[in-house]
Amino acid sequence: MDTAGEEIVAGGDKNAKRKQLLDLNEDEKVEHLETMTQYKSYAKGLMDIALLSANANQLRHAIDLCHPLQIGLLSFSILLQVIATCLLFVERIAFNKQAYSKCHKYDIAIGFLVIVIIVINIFTSAFGLTADCCATPLDTVSMEEGSGH
Repeated sequence: MDTAGEEIVAGGDKNAKRKQLLDLNEDEKVEHLETMTQYKSYAKGLMDIALLSANANQLRHAIDLCHPLQIGLLSFSILLQVIATCLLFVERIAFNKQAYSKCHKYDIAIGFLVIVIIVINIFTSAFGLTADCCATPLDTVSMEEGSGH
């Protein structure tokens, strides 16, 4: 009977240890979740920088070729990227204040903006740039003089 009583006590100790391990694992899970959230925010920021630099290069090229539709689309895309970046900073501030419900809302808004930015960039790429989009008045005059008319 003593051994049975010892088994119950030992079993109770095992359950207490398991509960401590589960509690520890929950703390570790929260810490891991916080770390993953930080990595995700950094990745979003890096993606935003890469996309912004690519769009700035495309915008420069569109301006050189006087392509007004692409200039408008790329300008709007860059504006949305700046807004998404601002929301990303606000999300990080909310995360540091442990306002997780606000963090979730900002994350959804950033995701939506990124989808809109991607769609705009797809449209921009679909309308491709051509070198003969725009001729300046000087080019037109010099072309007429060169033809002998």
